[in-house]
Amino acid sequence: MTETTCHCGNCDWVGTVDQAEPCRDFWSRVEPGDTVPAGDCPECGAFAFIGSPEAPPVRLYVIMDGGLVQEVVSPDDPSGVELWVIDYDTEGADRDELSDVTFDTTAEAVAYPVTIGPCTAPTIADIEDEDEEAAA
Repeated sequence: MTETTCHCGNCDWVGTVDQAEPCRDFWSRVEPGDTVPAGDCPECGAFAFIGSPEAPPVRLYVIMDGGLVQEVVSPDDPSGVELWVIDYDTEGADRDELSDVTFDTTAEAVAYPVTIGPCTAPTIADIEDEDEEAAA
């Protein structure tokens, strides 16, 4: 008995390969380069694939009321993380730049996604080297 997890590519079904149905009309449903399915979903008939469905991204919000975000960095792999900057200081913003944002209260804000870059912060050794060079 195979206990390998598989999931539907169309609905929320998750089960094992043994629970998936045999593929119907396989050759008419695949294209070159497609991922080979484990079978058909027993609930909706779409292809089921080996593995667990992708987890939703971790979403982080930087809340501002005035001020400026200088940089957003992470020493870890930021893939799968969605970061949004929400600035409640909307003075001077065009109407099409505003979004309705709800956390504790409903307010208008400028909200935009930000790409997280690699951490470029200097190390302690870099700072010590700069101090030594400045003292020389």
